[in-house]
Amino acid sequence: MELMQYDAIFKPFMLVCQSKNPQLTVIALSCLGKLFQYNFWENTSDLLNLVIETVSNCFIGEHTDEQVQTQVINALSSAISIENSNSQLHGGILLKAVRIIYNIFLLSKFPQIQTLAQASLMQISTSVFNRVPAEYNFDEIMKNHKDKTKGEPNRLVDTTRTDNEEFDEPVGLAILDKLGERDPSTRHSQDILTDSSHSQESKHDKIAKDAYLLFRAFCKLSMKSINGPECATDLKSQAMRSKLLSLSLVYNTLKNYGKIFSYPSPVLFTSIKVTKPSDVAFILAVRQYICLVFTRNIVNIVPQVFDLAMDIFGRMLLELRQLLKKEISTIFTQIIIPIIEASIPVTYYQRVSLMKALQRAFSRPEGGKLLVELYLNYDCDLSTEPEENIWERLNNALAQVMTGNLPELQEPAPSFDFTLNNTNVSYSGAITTQNLTNYTREQVRQLYLPYGDNNELRKRVLELVVKGILYSLNNWVKDEKKEVKTERKEFEYEYDDPSAFLESKTKKQVLQEGVKLFNQKPKKAIRILIEGRVIPSKQPRHIAHFLLNCPGLDKAVIGEYLGEGEEQFIAIMHSFVDMQDFTGKTFVGALRDFLNTFRLPGEAQKIDRFMLKFADRYVQCNPNSFSTAETAYVLAYSVIMLNTDQYNPQVKRKMTCEDFVKNNRGINDGKDLPHEFLVSIFNEIKEKEIKMKDESKSVVSSAVAPSSKQHAAKAKQKLNRTESLLIQMRNNHSTTRDPTAFDSHFENTDPTVFYEATHFEHVKPMFTIIWMSCLMSVSSFLQKYDEVDTVITSLEGFKYSIHLASIFGLELEKKGFLTNLSKFVEISNIVHVTQKNIEAIKMLLEITFVDGNYFNENWQAVVKCMSQLEKIQQQGIVDPDPSKPADQRKKEAKHIEEMYQLISSQAVTLSVDRIFTSSSKLSVNSICHFSRALCDMSWDEIMFSSDKEHPRMYCLQRIIEISYYNINSRIRLEWTQIWQILGPHFNQVGCHSNTNIVFFCLDKLRQLSSKFLELEELPNFKFQKDFLRPFSFIFENNPDVKIKDMVLTCINNLLLYKPANLKSGWKTIFDVLGLAANEKTESIVKLGFAITSTIQKEYLHLVSAQNFYPEFVNTLSKFCQNFKFPKINAQAVQALRSGAEMQSKPVVNSKKNEEESSDKQWMVTFSNMKNIILTCELEVRQTSLTNLFDILFENGHEFANELWLQILKEIILPLFDELRDPTTSKKTKEDMQIWLSTTLTTAMKLLIELYTKFPVLSEIALDDLLDIVSLVILQENDTLARLGSNCLQEYVENNLEIMNGEIWDNIIDRILYWLEVTTPKDLVFDYANSGEADSVFGFPYMKKPVRKEFPKIITKCVLHLIIVQTVNKLFVGPNGSKVFQTLNSNHIYAVGDAIYKSYNFAKTFNQLMELRQALHQMGFMKTLPNLLKQETVSVSTYLTILSHVFADKSPQGQDMNFEIERRLLPLSYMLLSQFVQFDMETQRNSILTWSSVVESIIDGFSKYSDLQFEKHIPYFYVHFVKLLQYGHVPFLAPLAVIFQRVGSTFHIAKDDVPYTQTISGFPQQLVKAEQESIDEMATNLVNMTLKESVESLQDELLKDYDPFQQ
Repeated sequence: MELMQYDAIFKPFMLVCQSKNPQLTVIALSCLGKLFQYNFWENTSDLLNLVIETVSNCFIGEHTDEQVQTQVINALSSAISIENSNSQLHGGILLKAVRIIYNIFLLSKFPQIQTLAQASLMQISTSVFNRVPAEYNFDEIMKNHKDKTKGEPNRLVDTTRTDNEEFDEPVGLAILDKLGERDPSTRHSQDILTDSSHSQESKHDKIAKDAYLLFRAFCKLSMKSINGPECATDLKSQAMRSKLLSLSLVYNTLKNYGKIFSYPSPVLFTSIKVTKPSDVAFILAVRQYICLVFTRNIVNIVPQVFDLAMDIFGRMLLELRQLLKKEISTIFTQIIIPIIEASIPVTYYQRVSLMKALQRAFSRPEGGKLLVELYLNYDCDLSTEPEENIWERLNNALAQVMTGNLPELQEPAPSFDFTLNNTNVSYSGAITTQNLTNYTREQVRQLYLPYGDNNELRKRVLELVVKGILYSLNNWVKDEKKEVKTERKEFEYEYDDPSAFLESKTKKQVLQEGVKLFNQKPKKAIRILIEGRVIPSKQPRHIAHFLLNCPGLDKAVIGEYLGEGEEQFIAIMHSFVDMQDFTGKTFVGALRDFLNTFRLPGEAQKIDRFMLKFADRYVQCNPNSFSTAETAYVLAYSVIMLNTDQYNPQVKRKMTCEDFVKNNRGINDGKDLPHEFLVSIFNEIKEKEIKMKDESKSVVSSAVAPSSKQHAAKAKQKLNRTESLLIQMRNNHSTTRDPTAFDSHFENTDPTVFYEATHFEHVKPMFTIIWMSCLMSVSSFLQKYDEVDTVITSLEGFKYSIHLASIFGLELEKKGFLTNLSKFVEISNIVHVTQKNIEAIKMLLEITFVDGNYFNENWQAVVKCMSQLEKIQQQGIVDPDPSKPADQRKKEAKHIEEMYQLISSQAVTLSVDRIFTSSSKLSVNSICHFSRALCDMSWDEIMFSSDKEHPRMYCLQRIIEISYYNINSRIRLEWTQIWQILGPHFNQVGCHSNTNIVFFCLDKLRQLSSKFLELEELPNFKFQKDFLRPFSFIFENNPDVKIKDMVLTCINNLLLYKPANLKSGWKTIFDVLGLAANEKTESIVKLGFAITSTIQKEYLHLVSAQNFYPEFVNTLSKFCQNFKFPKINAQAVQALRSGAEMQSKPVVNSKKNEEESSDKQWMVTFSNMKNIILTCELEVRQTSLTNLFDILFENGHEFANELWLQILKEIILPLFDELRDPTTSKKTKEDMQIWLSTTLTTAMKLLIELYTKFPVLSEIALDDLLDIVSLVILQENDTLARLGSNCLQEYVENNLEIMNGEIWDNIIDRILYWLEVTTPKDLVFDYANSGEADSVFGFPYMKKPVRKEFPKIITKCVLHLIIVQTVNKLFVGPNGSKVFQTLNSNHIYAVGDAIYKSYNFAKTFNQLMELRQALHQMGFMKTLPNLLKQETVSVSTYLTILSHVFADKSPQGQDMNFEIERRLLPLSYMLLSQFVQFDMETQRNSILTWSSVVESIIDGFSKYSDLQFEKHIPYFYVHFVKLLQYGHVPFLAPLAVIFQRVGSTFHIAKDDVPYTQTISGFPQQLVKAEQESIDEMATNLVNMTLKESVESLQDELLKDYDPFQQ
């Protein structure tokens, strides 16, 4: 359709609208609106402007017809809301349409029209801002702006107003003042409306321009001031309604269309150097408006305006904090925190409303992240001053309100609630004259009150702290721990390394402390700052840089520090001056700047050094300023003097300009400085003093309510200061940070860089800063107030704080909160319980359920609380004190009933129960602390109620429950740690004197044990043993027989329940049975033995499979050793034997581990039998001894050599230990005698039998046997000695088959040793005390014995004789011949020599009559002592040995023949010679004593070979004949053998031929003559004395006789 056709259609409508006829105008406007809706005006921009103009002109003011106003709004709304981009309104026409609707809202008298206009404006803003796309192509947006990328970075559009862009309200609102001088390089605002640089404007540019113009218009409208104090509070005025509406539009835009602020908008900038989308972000063009919207409205006294301003600030924090970093810092430090502190003029309502607004902002889903980023970007920023620690200052200010003493007004608190809801004004509500209600005079007065209800203020602070701060931090930590998310990707962020920020915060704290210390002790502070690496090093340039740039330092202290005369301080001062740049500055300007960095000290020398260096530096920066530095030095001094002269009130006559010029003549290298130059310096100083910048001081508001004018004036002053800071930041927004910053992580970074929070670890240092203030806030409020809502809020503060402290491991902080909270859960007496206590209990239980994992030792308070709850529930409703009045009792009874209902409520019960049911989810460390707390409280319950019929066991029951809950859900390692706590408690409870308690404990322990046995235990673990150990402890330490019986019953039940599952638990079971075996009560011992017998009969295979057979044997052994019950002793011994028989036989060739296991079991059995033998009564030990050797006899053939050695060493040899050292024996003398005569004798005999049956023992352990024999033989007991002698004889005779040289070596060595040590050498001493000799007959003198030594000497004599007799039995006995066959010559010689030595000693002693008499006189014996028995037995044995060898026809005997002959015959001859000299009448005793010796000689002689006999008989014959005179002596029978052999040897007798036949062949006369000769000789012999005949014969026979000649 052509333009003329559009014009033809439009013109009638235009004429109707111009007719001013309301009815017709309504119809025309309705039609035009529908045309807009049908997108009729597409591609007709020129005509579209005319249409909008026509519709707009239909509104002629407040008197415009109502329907016309409605249609105008509808038509313009339809025009603006067109979705077709070809028909959309842009630029100025868009603003004009919006302005008309805005004016209708302000000027219309109809509330419904006002509502419609407000809704239309909201719709229009939605339509315009929705055009901004969520996704865009940055390169496409920038393609039409490539020519702008060569200039300076980010120059914003001009902010001055043009008539075309401002809403031209007819009500005459003032135009906003300039925010600052326009930058020459920025685009004029009008350029945005009339941009003609491109023939075809891009869609993106149109979107950005429309959004900018509309948002800027809303901001400017909201910033318009309201003149007059009355208008300022008149809610129905146009100005107030305009402000409320514009603020609502701004807020909604910030809330709903945050995406537009990151939209790249190059059309709004000039000279753009673009590297990324954020360089031309929409926010950069409008941020000054957003900030000023807040600052201009935050001082407004009207609550609705203040609330909207605060909510706008909240949206700034939530949506725009990344690009408004410095602006937010300024607002916080200059407005928000001072309002909280009341350090600026502020009303009570403003403080309360601010708390609410901050809470609304912080409690949003992203509020936690907001708080963390405030901390990261301000508190951790080293470039910010301490006052910019927003997080710390904000929380400190809130804590000050909570705990400080707030001033009170001397009048009632305001009763009017100034809230948006009460006035029906909200961001979506209708701002109409009908809905708004003006304030009364009293309400207006109250609006200006600086103070009000402090409790209400504190409540709001509490809600802010709890619901705004702590709640948000908790939520953010929880979310971030799950997944780190970045919701906004439009802005670029730096990485927030937690460790780097923590280091930065630490450095900042050190820096702040250093600054404080510097102002008092600068040298010490510098040293500390260097140590803390805040100052990099000791180099002068680093220290100077710190002094020049660090804020907060006292300028006077800097001057004194730099003015020190030492070399190091002068170097620092020079670096300090050299760091300042005076290039291009005037002399006075440079001096002002220089003196502003410090304050000159008072000493002239220090000032002189400063001025010298300043002059040098100024000339260095400005070489052409003066001829020499000296000129600058003198002039600087002169200017200082001039400044002092002009501004010192004590100087009466002021210096004139001429005086100043005169004073400075010739200072420029002999020449004068230009006169004009000096005059300008004088005038500048006179007009403006050189002084340091004064620090701003806070204005403290008084408790007296200021007037509205005073309040407005003070607020205006604060507003101006804040806006000046914001404007300065806007003009210098690109200023970068000093590149010499201390912290390397932040080095060379722009202070405008914003760090996004992505690590929940940041919350830990945040909480450590505020925890004390939070604790004081919530605890003090909880202490003072009882309102339920307030109490719940305070308790929530505890919950959130404890959670934060818990997850970050802050033990001190957590303990502080839990300790304070526990004060409110004390409910020991229900009379004093309040609902606050109940709520505190609920909260504590909830906290425990959530954070119990972190409670550690703080579980004590929780368990105590639960115990008190149960106690009250069990007590029921108690009666009030009867001593109180009736009314009070009734009231108290009602209170008790109410509290009881709350305590017994299902909610409380379930809260408690779920703590226990969820205990399986606790960490092992936490469940251990929980268990320990339960145990401690359980014991307290028991101790305080043990005297009652039904003692309290609530916690004990709960211990059982948590055991049930955790026993299956935890690994054994964790359960072991838990049981290490619970087990000792069961021990403790099980030993209590109250049997009801112990029975309950044992029964529950039995149930737990049964459940625990259901779990399989792996080999080599001992969980069951540890779990069942309380049974053993209780049995051992509780003396009550009933309890012991109960323990045994529990053990028996466990055996019946699941015996196959028992592993390490067998150890504890046998421990209990072993304790039962030692009891003195028969029923306990019988029951214990019955259980043990059951184990032997039914479960011994299970015991052995788990390698607990040793424990089983030990238990039986203990039953054997309980002497009080002999019947059980005997049964136990038999059971021990039976158990050994039931064991599988060890196999010699089995695997090593199987051998070791079998050997171990044998050793355990034998060891226990040994103990029984050593400790039990005679019958038991004899039986055990017999059983021991029976087992050895039956199974010894399967034993390895190693096992035999072990058995001998550990089992058999210890049986004889008491013989080694009788002094250690605990037996009485009588018991010892019985032991020796019974057990020891049997053991010796069985041992010899064992060695005989198992020859291998002689090979591997002969020494052990000989040690025992030696031990027995050498006892000072002839019975034992003879026992040893017999055992040795038995061993030798029974083992002749295996006797070899090595065995004989050992035996002979022992015999020689025995003979040596038992020789009674002590009998030989110097009895005459002559001292002439030291020996007698070769035997050395010993020390003269004393009487007490006599028994020992006599015992030696007896023992020596027994040993000699032993040798005699071995070699002379029935098996002597067999013994000699196993000996070699060395053995024979050795034994013979030893026996001969014994004989010689006895013979010598017997010959020393005087010695014997001396001993007799000393009381040695009652009769004269002698060793005759030793002498005869020794020589008899010696002769028997020699004779046997001499008669031996074997090669060995033949080899020894000569040596034996040399020893034997002379001794035999001598002994016979001595014997035959004994008188029959007087020496009969000697004859009887020596008869055995003679018999040995005769017996040996009779065994000589024929050759030997024939050779030696002639010389012995006479002695043999003489022996016939003694008659009735033992040697007559062997002597007859000698004579028979003489007859046969010399052929003088024939036994088988009659005598007559023998001589029949001889001549008769010869026979007769021979007979006569013989008769004659016999007669002569008879007539001679026997002695003479013997001597005669001996002389004849021994003539020239050598018995050893061959």
